[in-house]
Amino acid sequence: MDKKEKNNKLIAEFMGLEVINDTNIYVENNMFGKGTGTLNSIRYHESWDWIIPVLQKIEELSSEQEEVFHQLDSIKDALLNLDIEEVHLNVAEFVKWYNNQ
Repeated sequence: MDKKEKNNKLIAEFMGLEVINDTNIYVENNMFGKGTGTLNSIRYHESWDWIIPVLQKIEELSSEQEEVFHQLDSIKDALLNLDIEEVHLNVAEFVKWYNNQ
């Protein structure tokens, strides 16, 4: 599993998708529908349609928890540059930080 796939898996779990194993996910009724799929089908690293709901969840968390708000500068910078790969990387770093809190 390469770094993008690992980051996609991490973000998928943050978004509530159930990771069954290193190749499959289970989705229980969200923007992706319902059922099983593969981790390879996740496109957080290349699709704004995929990453924007993650950013919305992070924004909701930042309005509830001040310490989250202070972690968002790198994500904001990547967004201003419209660099989805950089956004993806910074979102994954944020999720790692958030999971350790």
